[in-house]
Parts: sequence; C-alpha cells; structure tokens
Amino acid sequence: MSVKKLDFDTIIQSKKGFNTSLNDVTQNIRDAFILGVYTYLCSLPSTWCVNRVQLMNHFGIGRDKINKALKWLNDNFLISYHQERLPNGTVDKSTIIVYEGWEFLEKIVKNQKDNR
Repeated sequence: MSVKKLDFDTIIQSKKGFNTSLNDVTQNIRDAFILGVYTYLCSLPSTWCVNRVQLMNHFGIGRDKINKALKWLNDNFLISYHQERLPNGTVDKSTIIVYEGWEFLEKIVKNQKDNR
C-alpha cells in the first residue's frame, strides 16, 4: 500500500460560518500568494478534506510553490499540522489547524521591538 504524503483528512478552524481575518494579519502577510492560500484555508468548512493536490489544482500551481506557502504559514503560526496515530504507530489522520493569527502578530510585534 502506498503512502499518500500529500493528503490531509480534515481542517479545523476556531471560527465557523464566515470568513474574517484580523486586519494586522492580512496587512503583514507580504506575499500575495501566501495571503491567498491562508484566506482560502480560512474559508473552508471543517468537513472539507484538505490535500495539496486539490490546492495545487485550485490555484493552478506546482507542488514546490504550495509546499513553500504551507511551510511559511506553518513557520509563522498561521497553520499547524497534527497527526493521529494508531496503536501500531502508523498515521491514521492528518489535520491542518488554521489559526486566527494571534501568535503570528506576537512574532511581528517582537520583531519590530528587536529592530528598534
């Protein structure tokens, strides 16, 4: 059985029913494509099955570009990955958690203070 490394089973959001984002988060994501991916992920229902292939098809881009965007979002605390494992240690479910951006804003404020 082959392992599908690019697939995620679910997406979790702390807000439901509409898409909003913090102005400071939107204004501090300087890459338009990454902002688009983040906004798109924020708009998806929790029942949506996330996978990179679908994201690549939706945005009409390649694997490296979507991986770069997801890595940036993960590195900046706007998404995270969670894996649930079976008792034998194999991965059962992979989940992307989408955050509002409070941790991201804390990083921005810290960087601004450090650069003074």
